[in-house]
Formats: sequence, C-alpha cells, structure tokens
Amino acid sequence: MMQLKKMAGVVGLLMLSLLTGSALAQTNAAAVKTIGYQTALAGEFRSLGAPTAGRVEITKNGKNYLLKISGLNTQPAPDLKVWLYKGDLAGASLNVQVPEKYLTLGTVKRFDGDFTFTIVGTDISNYSSVVLWCDQVKTAFGVAVLNEAN
Repeated sequence: MMQLKKMAGVVGLLMLSLLTGSALAQTNAAAVKTIGYQTALAGEFRSLGAPTAGRVEITKNGKNYLLKISGLNTQPAPDLKVWLYKGDLAGASLNVQVPEKYLTLGTVKRFDGDFTFTIVGTDISNYSSVVLWCDQVKTAFGVAVLNEAN
C-alpha cells in the first residue's frame, strides 16, 4: 500500500512537471524507474592505492540489477574503471587484476559524486566486491566488500 502511494505521488509530480515543462520531469522519471528495486548487497569503499570513500549498493528488480555508488570521493585518474569482482577482497593488495575474476561495469569520469551502472544478464551471486581500478597505473584505488543489505 505504501509503495502504491509513493508511486502515485511520483507519477503525479511527473505529470505536473510535464504539463508545466519544468526540469523536474527528468528527476521524477528516474525515480519511477527505481520504484520496486530492493537493495540486495551493500558495502563501503576502503582505500587501497589512493584515498577512496563512498557507499556501494546493488539493487534488484526481477532479473535486472543496478549498482549505485553514492558519495564517491577518490583521487583523479585518467581511466578509472568500476569492476564487479569475484572473491572476497577484504585483505586485498593493490594489484587484483585477474581477468577471469572481474566484470567491467563502466568508467568513472568524475572523481566525486553519485554513479549508477546497469548489470544485465549476469548472475551476481558469484561476485562479492566492487573495485575502483586505475588501468594506467595498474592499481586498485579502493574496494568495497559486499554484504547482504539489512
């Protein structure tokens, strides 16, 4: 019931935004897309090769997953990639580049803020960490070990 009320409120705001031509339409369209997603896994970045902080959440809706990074703050680098990583990296070193162990989700163009990556057609049960990897210096800037969300 609560979820229906939230959806009705978001749809109402979206319709109002569209009618008035305001910039709220884009924000509310994104909110409509994430309704129904539930957080499955979460973790906090810890620094490895560069000062890195932020929160990671993987949410699920049916067969789709979204990886959300919130409050990322790390050192600038030219080719910073986000990996979903197989294996527990709680005691990881700087070089974790083992090709069969990771899935590249995308590249981070800014070094602070919030980011979302879509995970399609992947069984995430084999992955237990998220790595922020700098390809140029072959170093893991940070790692977030994923745990079941509460």
